[in-house]
Formats: sequence, structure tokens, C-alpha cells
Amino acid sequence: MGALIWVEVLDRRGHVRARHRVDAVPAIIGRGYGSDVLLDDPWASPIHARIYRDLDGSFKVEDAGSENGLWDGGREERVTLAPVGRGITLRAGRTLFRIVPADAQVAPTLAMHVAAPAEAGWDRWWVGLGAATAAGLAYATTKLIGDPEVHHTATMVADALSMMTLLAVWAGVWAFVTRAIWHRARFLAHYAVVSLTMLALEAVWQGVEFAAFIAPGVPAFEATLILLVLLVVTAMLVGHLSIATALERRRIIAISSAIVLGFAGLGGLIAQQDKGRDAAMPEFSSELKPLDARLIPTQDTTAFFGGLPELKTSVDSLAQEPE
Repeated sequence: MGALIWVEVLDRRGHVRARHRVDAVPAIIGRGYGSDVLLDDPWASPIHARIYRDLDGSFKVEDAGSENGLWDGGREERVTLAPVGRGITLRAGRTLFRIVPADAQVAPTLAMHVAAPAEAGWDRWWVGLGAATAAGLAYATTKLIGDPEVHHTATMVADALSMMTLLAVWAGVWAFVTRAIWHRARFLAHYAVVSLTMLALEAVWQGVEFAAFIAPGVPAFEATLILLVLLVVTAMLVGHLSIATALERRRIIAISSAIVLGFAGLGGLIAQQDKGRDAAMPEFSSELKPLDARLIPTQDTTAFFGGLPELKTSVDSLAQEPE
């Protein structure tokens, strides 16, 4: 014989904390050990509520003379009798619960839009480590070219390892999130995503700088660089979320785009505010010209050298004076 009804105990946010199967009615809800649905709630009575079947065949729940009463959890109104239905939440003491018939319809099954962890090529060790090594070498090479003080092999290796470590920390954060959802960290997959992102950012940065060098003075290069960086970062978030969640690809793209655009807008507002502060200060861009020589007070060399003996006598007299 199947269950007649199910009693779902909820938390304060309305999420199901426990489900209790009821095979026969009348059934008791309460704190007493003889209850069919046992509530661990000191504000609930030993026999708090009773579920029974009415003459028309419908299930109903009634207050069984409890100390603190039976309440409608949605409207916070005290009730003595309530029909059993999917949308009705009741409260006994401080415990929220709802009673669901066994033949109630459930929500449609969610489709999984990510590959199983064992089937994903991103989890191969050589993919993550290879991408991370390439990103580290690209960073070290860029620093070697741009910084004249970097010319030792040990310095390049240290720069490459530092970048690989930073990428590993970022991948570790995403692996922790993935572990909580999938029970598998998939660290190497996240490591590959962030490493490829770093490579793409280096390529974009160097490419735009080279184009600006070839055609200097073109203002569109700065806007192009910002747009490409935003696209690359958005692609990185799409990759991380595709590994860590089971959301649809369209939702992942929408969430990633919203996050990137939000941070970009915030950065733009901060930059605009700083620019406004600088604009409040007076700007001076004129060239300072030297004064005409005739306007500068001067002394003839003959008069200057002629006064030296007098100056020497004054200094000697000052030196001979007792302190």
C-alpha cells in the first residue's frame, strides 16, 4: 500500500528540511513520541494537530487543542481547520510544515546542461598544466620584454611560477564551489579555463599595443582593448559556470555578462568620479617664458670683486670675536 499523504517540514526560508510519510489516517502531528509526524519543537504540543479524511474523501488538518495553536504560515492567522493542499503552509509552535497528497504533481525534471565530470576533456592533467605553463611563460616573456631589469633566467622562472600560483589559487576557489555542487572539485578543468583566459588577455594586450604602435594617435584602440578584455573575462566566467553548475547555457551567458558589465560600470563610475575631482582643480598648460635680462637685477663684476676685501675683513672680525 502506498502513502496517502506526505508531511513536509520546512525551514524559515520555505525549503524542505524533512519529509514524513503517512500511510494511514487519522494521523497525529506533535512532539509526543506516539505521533505519526514527530516535531522536535518545544513550542509544539505533544498532540498538536490531527490529519483526517472528510466524508467527501478530501484530507484536512485540525488543531487538536494545542497550547500555542495552529497557524496559517502565509498569513499568520490562527486556524482550527484547514484543507490539505500543496500551496498551504501551516505552523505548529515554531515549525512550518505543509501536507501534500501522495498523488500531487511534482515540478518537471531539470535538464542537465553540463557534461559529466568523467567525460569532460578539461579534466585531463596535461590540459590544465599545459595551459598554466603556457600562461606563466607568456607572462614571464612579456615582463622580460617590457622590463629592462629582468634578464636572468631565474627571474623569468620565478615570474612564471608566481603567475601559475595565482592562477591555481583562482582555480582552487572555483574548485571548492564545484565540490559543493558536484561532489568533485574538477580543479584541473578550472585551471585550464583561467590559464587560457590569461593567455587570451596577454594576446589581446600585446596585439592592441602593437596596432597602436603601427598607427599611433587612433583613439579607437583604447575602446577596442576594453571591449576585448570584457569579452575575454565574460568567456572565462562562462567556462567556470559551465563546469560548476547545471544551468542552461543562455542563463550562464546572461549571468556572466551581467557580472562583467556590472563591474565595468562600477569601475567606470569610479574613474569618472576621480576624473571629476581632477577637473575641479585648475589646469595650467601654458609654457613659462624666462624674464628679459634687463628686468633681472645684476651687479657689475668690477664692483663685485672690488668688494671682496671688505667682505673678507668682516668675516675675519666675526671669527675673532669671543663667543
